[in-house]
Amino acid sequence: MKSFCKFFLIIALFFSSLLCAFASEITEIQFTGLKKTKAKYLERVLKDFYGKEMTEETKSELESTLQQLQLFEEMEISVDEETGSVAVAVKEKMSFLPVPIVAASNGSFMAGAFVLDTNALGEQDSFMVGGLWSMTSLFAMGSFSVQAKDISHPGFSVSATVSRGESKIDSEIEERLFEYKRFGYSFGASIMEKFNKYLSMSAGCSASYFNADEKDDFGSIGVDRVRKITPNVSLALGRSDWNGVFVSQKSIGVSGALIFADYYDGTTQTGKNVSAKAVFEQPIIDTLRIIVSLSGVYGWDEDITSYSGESAASVSILADNFSSARLGGGSAGLEWAFTQGKYATFSLYGLYEAAGFVNFDDEKKFNQGFEAGMKTYLKKIAFPALSFGVSYNATEKFWGYSFSFGAKF
Repeated sequence: MKSFCKFFLIIALFFSSLLCAFASEITEIQFTGLKKTKAKYLERVLKDFYGKEMTEETKSELESTLQQLQLFEEMEISVDEETGSVAVAVKEKMSFLPVPIVAASNGSFMAGAFVLDTNALGEQDSFMVGGLWSMTSLFAMGSFSVQAKDISHPGFSVSATVSRGESKIDSEIEERLFEYKRFGYSFGASIMEKFNKYLSMSAGCSASYFNADEKDDFGSIGVDRVRKITPNVSLALGRSDWNGVFVSQKSIGVSGALIFADYYDGTTQTGKNVSAKAVFEQPIIDTLRIIVSLSGVYGWDEDITSYSGESAASVSILADNFSSARLGGGSAGLEWAFTQGKYATFSLYGLYEAAGFVNFDDEKKFNQGFEAGMKTYLKKIAFPALSFGVSYNATEKFWGYSFSFGAKF
């Protein structure tokens, strides 16, 4: 009987040790391999893990949190069960380098270059400066952003743009309505506050100048020269998860703006707009996920230079040069990561898209169609490299395509 009790006790202790593996509380998290990213920043990101029991579930959650930062191409986590110390060995992605831009869409072509840093100051702050050229326009931009770290560490951003060239505005059936030469510039600044790891808020203001030289063969846009002051505020709620292949997000955001316009004919006008966007991405299996995006914008008393294009409706089926003060829509479909190599992950996607809007004849319209294409996610660089898509507007019966190398604007 005593032998049986001893045997039972040994078995119980064995299984108890298995259940308690990684059960010690996390006392510290140490990083090796950091070259640019600051350890203090990562410790702040992972502050909620201190004091947690280090189970396999906690280890997986910690790895997912780090992968969502998209700073590392390689990562290995080890645990000292006796002391509760966690060691994280990483290899960082390249985050600072010049990026060539090549993009084409429905017959238009654009090229340029930007110097980007998506991990400025070692805390995922961002810096960008560069320009774009096309057959009809020039565009230059610079920006610097310090992200909000938490409630006691607010962030800010500043930006400036200047552009010169030709603008074209089409109807929903790709009929040319307006065409004019333009020159403009803008400056903007905002403050961001992060209340917790899911909820954030920003408030800012921009100042802009716009000068249009209309062509006689097309309709008048009703704007010659205008100066605008635009205060704005936005609220965002969301989270993201990493499953070893995709970083998937679930988020919703709303924003609003006032547009104080001063026209050179002596008139003034106050425009208003509100916009919203929701994103739902959910893996079905590791390499296949559902992707859903809904968004829209609603404006009052705006001139045509403040209108929004198809991206404001989360679709690609509308005419490239179409814009509206009031439009909304969404897309839903699947994305499949068909190849995972040493340097990149390649995926194919297919989406059903639909959009409702008010056209330039003040008519309410509805369009639907589909988009399919390919995306590339680089493992060694912290921003996109290649995308290609083909879309079809089944309502108006026209095709569209887009291609970008380096980044997508």
